[in-house]
Amino acid sequence: MAKADEVQVVAPPPSRRDRFAEMTGMKEPCTITVRNPIRTRTKGYGTQKRLKSAREIAISQAGKKTKECGFCKVAGHNIRTCKLYIASLKEKESPASSGVDNIQV
Repeated sequence: MAKADEVQVVAPPPSRRDRFAEMTGMKEPCTITVRNPIRTRTKGYGTQKRLKSAREIAISQAGKKTKECGFCKVAGHNIRTCKLYIASLKEKESPASSGVDNIQV
């Protein structure tokens, strides 16, 4: 005990803030950090769609109207890829170009 009394503990001096808190009797305010809440996804986000059977797909496709060509009215292609329409355009262009060659000056 005698040795323990002789040894002095060297503690850092109290800070100015601590001294004022002791004099006034007020404690330091707690430092609470408030952060933004974590975002959650909505209820229906990312859920997988239901797999349809071949029969159900066939039933849903049966009610749909198929698109057809605006020129020849056949299903399976459109006017831009229609062979009859392209051929008719070429026929219209060929007589006009041959008439230009026959003009005499």
